[in-house]
Amino acid sequence: MSKICELPPEVDETVWQYEHIRQFILELNLLVVQLLGICTSKSCPKMTGNKEFVYLCAAPAHKGQSNCNAIDYMIHTLDNATAIIHSNNFNRVAIPADSKKHLHNIVRRLYRLFAHTYFNHFEIFEEFESEMHLCARFTHFTSRFNMMTDDQYQVPSEAIQIAS
Repeated sequence: MSKICELPPEVDETVWQYEHIRQFILELNLLVVQLLGICTSKSCPKMTGNKEFVYLCAAPAHKGQSNCNAIDYMIHTLDNATAIIHSNNFNRVAIPADSKKHLHNIVRRLYRLFAHTYFNHFEIFEEFESEMHLCARFTHFTSRFNMMTDDQYQVPSEAIQIAS
């Protein structure tokens, strides 16, 4: 798994990160589809990870009232990440240095989807992860490029199998 994250020669590191994040967003949509009907406004009225954190939605529609249920939070996060990734700040060839901060913000928010699923819908997390290894890949990638701090990772390392 570590080889897929290695930066190829003569490839801009930020462009490499951008392309991986685009792929992570696509695959996270598959996780959200599996959660539909299970993660509902009744079962998960707030977006939580390990019960210590309640995440507030940053969707533009929620200005001033940043609380929404978990599944809506996930959909809003994916929609917002997709909009940023496809904005004029990114052109898949050269990414301005000041746009790199957006990538770090995106991965931090995307990771919350894994944390919520792990702590609130463990069976789905386990099934999805055993097939896709997405959390393992995401964790390895974001760690490899120092895109998140150690305290931001919540899913226990034993829950994700990172193969070499």
